[in-house]
Amino acid sequence: FFKQKTAYEIKNILGDMDIHPLAFSVVVEMVSQMGMESVSGFTNFLNALAEGNYDKAAQEMRDSRWGKQTPKIADTLAKKMSSAS
Repeated sequence: FFKQKTAYEIKNILGDMDIHPLAFSVVVEMVSQMGMESVSGFTNFLNALAEGNYDKAAQEMRDSRWGKQTPKIADTLAKKMSSAS
């Protein structure tokens, strides 16, 4: 049930975006940590994803309040995001 619910939530956040599977897995991890509402508020991050700019998306992750509060997790996921480039 959790995987189905999470996939549905992520589809709501990403809409019609066609992103790299690695980037998608990062969004899955972010949603599982913070929830859909929080991740959907990452406007600059989501705009970077929509542009296919995974390095910018990674930087937005690090620059966010979440990135400052949980720097190790954010940096690990940001590195994963950048590797999707």
